[in-house]
Amino acid sequence: MEPACSQLMAATEESEELKYEQDSLRALPEPRTSEQEKRLQDIDQKLTDLGGKIEELKKTCTNLDEWKNLARKLNKLKPSYYYQLVAIECQEEDKKNDQPVQAAHKDQEYNVICKYLGSNNSNATDAEVTDKPRLPIVQSFITNDMFRVGVAARWQDLLEYISAPGEYRVSFPYFGSVSGLALLFRHTIIMDCDRYKRFRNKDHMDGICPYEIEQPRGLDEIDFLSYVAIPIVNRLGTPTENGLGVVTIDTSLFVVPFQLEGHPINASEGIFRTRLKPSQLTEYAANLYEPDDKDVAYIEDLTKIIVPVVELYNKCRVGAT
Repeated sequence: MEPACSQLMAATEESEELKYEQDSLRALPEPRTSEQEKRLQDIDQKLTDLGGKIEELKKTCTNLDEWKNLARKLNKLKPSYYYQLVAIECQEEDKKNDQPVQAAHKDQEYNVICKYLGSNNSNATDAEVTDKPRLPIVQSFITNDMFRVGVAARWQDLLEYISAPGEYRVSFPYFGSVSGLALLFRHTIIMDCDRYKRFRNKDHMDGICPYEIEQPRGLDEIDFLSYVAIPIVNRLGTPTENGLGVVTIDTSLFVVPFQLEGHPINASEGIFRTRLKPSQLTEYAANLYEPDDKDVAYIEDLTKIIVPVVELYNKCRVGAT
């Protein structure tokens, strides 16, 4: 059953993505270009082929939802080591060259201070025979200070913070930011999971990916990694639909499929120093999320609570100008 169900899930997901692209292309103003018409024909053919494949796979995989739940449970049994990013230290050569901004964009290794939080691996406390000394195993709790939440309202071509996630409260562009992209397409974006996902509408006929507009974050001194951008929309799906703003959540947590090694700083609290590249940190941070993540869906549902607040803020903002 497993091969058929995994193939069925992959085919279903591919079909849904193609239907989304198909709807986006059909919504474009006519006349469409020859490339767009050709793409629509290709999508129609692929959907037809996938439809036949899905029907055949359903004969073997009779309960896809049950298999998804089982796969999700089994995935949690895979070794996962949880860490908190404490700091990314500046490099000595950066100080000598006095070019920290340029150095920050290079995907080089940095001294990274982390805190070990625990693992779902039942054998994590067993000593392993290696040439390098293992770090002390210290179990810590995940606490609310490992997360930041921001609420921003759209004002003209800007997104203004109502509640900023940190001390940085400067407005940022609606067009040309990942958060703005989430609001524009009414779709939650999880970075870096959705970094290369292509979104299309009448203004972006060829599609746009978050990585094309993502603003570089300071990587030599940063405490938070992955982030989720959730659009705040009033009367979604109605003629009076209104995009109000966006909720952003980022975290200092990341998950690694193996135990990191390094030099202890505070062994009693599991804090140590290791060497990692920024790209590795963002990759590990993306391990926090699953396809069709139920926890993200739960947070999306919670954001409906603040819709009236953001709508009132926007009305007051208009009245104050």
